[in-house]
Amino acid sequence: MDDASFKKSLDYLVLASGNAVVLYASSHHDIPIVVNVSGRYKMDRGIEERLGKDYFERAKRDGHIEIKSKTGGNAVVLYASSQHDIPIVVNVSGRYKMDRGVEERLGKDYLERSKRDGKVLFRATEERKVLFRATEESKLERLNTNMYDHQRNKRSSRYGKLQSIKCAIAGKNIYIRFCCSTGDAMGMNMVSKGVQNVLDYLQTDYPDMDVMGISGNYCSDKKPAAVNWIEGRGKSVVCEAVIKEEVVSKVLKTNVASLVELNMLKNLTGSAMAGSLGGFNAHASNIVVAIYIATGQDPAQNVESSHCITMMEAINNGKDLHVSVTMPSIEVGTVGGGTQLASQSACLNLLGVKGASKVEPGSNSRLLATIVAGSVLAGELSLMSAISAGQLVKSHMKYNRSSKDMTKLAT
Repeated sequence: MDDASFKKSLDYLVLASGNAVVLYASSHHDIPIVVNVSGRYKMDRGIEERLGKDYFERAKRDGHIEIKSKTGGNAVVLYASSQHDIPIVVNVSGRYKMDRGVEERLGKDYLERSKRDGKVLFRATEERKVLFRATEESKLERLNTNMYDHQRNKRSSRYGKLQSIKCAIAGKNIYIRFCCSTGDAMGMNMVSKGVQNVLDYLQTDYPDMDVMGISGNYCSDKKPAAVNWIEGRGKSVVCEAVIKEEVVSKVLKTNVASLVELNMLKNLTGSAMAGSLGGFNAHASNIVVAIYIATGQDPAQNVESSHCITMMEAINNGKDLHVSVTMPSIEVGTVGGGTQLASQSACLNLLGVKGASKVEPGSNSRLLATIVAGSVLAGELSLMSAISAGQLVKSHMKYNRSSKDMTKLAT
């Protein structure tokens, strides 16, 4: 079979000998790497004595059924009705890990060949004829993608991949927080489309479930929330720098000890006295919203994106200053939305993060998040130094006030 006949990415491979199927399902905890799949595709005949008459209902409810074979071996019945080529259920058997038991089919060095050549060829044992190949790309994709999540999400996005789900219960209500990777997009619309698919899918299995709304504020978007401070949202960044004693003295016009003490009393203790949530900083929001407007981000997301704790510490026997900002929820993207506007697109281009990365999806947006954090660190250092040196009010009066008589210009 020539290369043109091969599928680039396969969820399963059919082997002529024994009507076996190799299914990439390594993200399942009960199927760690790859399983050898055999047996009937439709489970409505012939195996009720093995699984019980209610096996189909249990498979739909739980997603899989673990059973014990008559010979003592382990087997798994995997529910996969969303795949058109596996209409209802497949009977999964064989070893859970591919590093044993199938070497006679693929050769002992199949893993090394897969990494070296980018593919593994599957041959019939008798004719040695190549039937299919599994690409390394396909294997890695399957290693990082849950089968069922992939089936639900691939209909709505090429880049959105479900990473985790966090649930919270209040009375008879459940709030679900979907965590997804979204490439270089900020991803709100992308995730919303995927979540809508999941909700539609759940409602077919649980018709009594009432969906009150696609957003229950457990996200939590455009609002200060502890869940974002603790769990993160968007990009989580830590940025740090060491400022030499000479720079602190000659450029910032203060000293290391004064900065460390001011940071502790103002950014840490003062913010705690105010009951601040994510606001353990001097003015991170000023920098974040300025960059957001300039680069086409959503300015309203400045609320949680400005969550920041600024830390300062004397190092090298108290001579130098170590300063850091920790920002757990920077929400940025380099494609979509306002990033397509002319001025904003030009700013992203100047920063070297315009558009989607062709080399590594998501790397441009991650770099933009680090730029935001680095800018915040510089802003924190500047304002804290001005306050420490007693120059804040004087600077505002000098640079933030016009000396012109505006009333005359108005008339």
